[in-house]
Amino acid sequence: MKFLMTGATALLLSVAGAAANPTTSSTTWIQLDNSCDYFGITRNGDVFAEVHGCANLALGVGAGMATNTKELGNTVIVADSHKTQEIAQSCYVFQRPFVTGGRWEAYFTSDGQRMIKLGSGSYTVLDGPPPWR
Repeated sequence: MKFLMTGATALLLSVAGAAANPTTSSTTWIQLDNSCDYFGITRNGDVFAEVHGCANLALGVGAGMATNTKELGNTVIVADSHKTQEIAQSCYVFQRPFVTGGRWEAYFTSDGQRMIKLGSGSYTVLDGPPPWR
């Protein structure tokens, strides 16, 4: 089983003016197939917040936005920081709309210059938070 989860962080992005112009948020829960990794991805207007866990391990959080990539088409890209001995960042790309069988890719950097591909595959949309959350 792949373990992509490496730590927890503070939220990376805040939405300016959210109090003046509130948006409706909705959370989609997904699990990476053949992995313990799960994500709760919450849409807040045009930006997304995420919580990331692996089974019952500590959670990470991140933020990102909707975009379009050459390989996957319409996607949501979110970044996860890691609380480890070194500064590190992961970037997750999720195909959307969120449907079971959608594709994902993950990348990692610890120096802000080189990206290492962590993996890719499909994901399953869950009916709600995982039972161990």
